[in-house]
Amino acid sequence: MKQRMFYEADGTSGGTPAAEEPVKTEPAEPVKTEPKPEKYTDEWVNNLVAGKSKEAAEKARREIYKELGVKDADELKKLREMKEAQMTAEERMKAELEESNKASDEIKKEAEGIRAENEALKKGVPADKVERVKKLVLSGVYEGETVAEKVAAVLAEFPEYAKSVPGDIGAKTGNQTVSEESRLLELARKQAGLTK
Repeated sequence: MKQRMFYEADGTSGGTPAAEEPVKTEPAEPVKTEPKPEKYTDEWVNNLVAGKSKEAAEKARREIYKELGVKDADELKKLREMKEAQMTAEERMKAELEESNKASDEIKKEAEGIRAENEALKKGVPADKVERVKKLVLSGVYEGETVAEKVAAVLAEFPEYAKSVPGDIGAKTGNQTVSEESRLLELARKQAGLTK
């Protein structure tokens, strides 16, 4: 292994190589950090995330205000009021019509959801799975003229959502049919001595 010897200005060997001085750099901007705990708790993480999201929301809000040419929400509100005041009667009517159409569409979608729930229950879907069927029907993926056809299409693809209704498994006595549940209940009553 070769070693380089560094010589002093007077020509003598210095013995050890000269160490270079590190270049000092300062961070451009001090970084704000919360003191890190020994263990990361849910509360600490939630506070950190909430702080970051608040900062991001405020920054986005400032950018939007800057893009619109306003200083804050009050100035934006005043600008909107001025715009509404300049609208003609026809424009106001048009805006009101659009708002009522949006409300009507929401009501129709809600009514279709109620119809989907009703139809799903009629088809034997358990109550805990009705909401899933409703979401699938309202998604617009399943075709059909009516809600009943859409529910049928969903149940055709997901038969596990429809519960199968067991047939009557009781024994016939005359014109009556005794269900298994009734038979077992009667048997339990006899064994407990509760029958006459």
